[in-house]
Amino acid sequence: MPPYNSSGFVGFAAESRSVYSNFGVQHLGTDCLAVHGGSPDTAWKCIVGEYRLPFVKTPYLVVASQYDEYQLGKNHIWPINTPSSKRAYASELARRTATAMRALRATWPLHAAKQNAVFSWSCNEHATSMARFGFDYQTCGRNGITLGAAFRQFLEQKPFSINKTDLMWVETCEGFSCGPGCSRVLDLFRLLVFGDCCYFQLIVGFVLICLVCFLPPVCQRCSNSNETYDELSVLPVMSVGNVVNTYHLVEFLQQSPAEHRKNSQDGFV
Repeated sequence: MPPYNSSGFVGFAAESRSVYSNFGVQHLGTDCLAVHGGSPDTAWKCIVGEYRLPFVKTPYLVVASQYDEYQLGKNHIWPINTPSSKRAYASELARRTATAMRALRATWPLHAAKQNAVFSWSCNEHATSMARFGFDYQTCGRNGITLGAAFRQFLEQKPFSINKTDLMWVETCEGFSCGPGCSRVLDLFRLLVFGDCCYFQLIVGFVLICLVCFLPPVCQRCSNSNETYDELSVLPVMSVGNVVNTYHLVEFLQQSPAEHRKNSQDGFV
């Protein structure tokens, strides 16, 4: 799919074409080359899953997020506070992804001993199957099947009745990241950290201001203490991330300020 007009992203087609030409890729598959290999301008398609998967004969389970976070993120499109033009682009990506998944399942030979499987939820994410949440807890479709359960059905080929709708889990809801099993908390986090807004910068700035205003008075109280150290005196040591052996820390707290100054001058602290 071409990149969003004003994103500044060259697009995956241009990137894949560069990879093909710069690294001399040759293992492109005979069947794929017969369709796309007539010209260097099209042979690059055989290193892209969208074009290569229809020629793969080994049974597989393919997982694809319809609102792929990586692809939309490269185009500066996020699930929250998004203008209508960007939402239309995201919806088109979702439609194309869902259509491609159904086509992969529909064109698999019914007579094959082992069938392929497709799993596509309407979520704004990327590679979440690598995490336990994405594999065991997040769900797809009205029946709420997890990726782990779908993977098991694929391995066992159950339930299977020689039907094209078996081993196919593709959500059909309308709206950006509309799947009932999608994580809204992750959507908000991505907006704060990566979105086209200043929320995250404001939060970081507020935290830094609090640290600048809070730590100096605490340190001053510690340095003005003549005889004893209370619990506040430990805070500056921990806040800067010093790792101190427990025995030496206890010994340090038991010493008087005068002993600390002497040890510091002698290079012991």
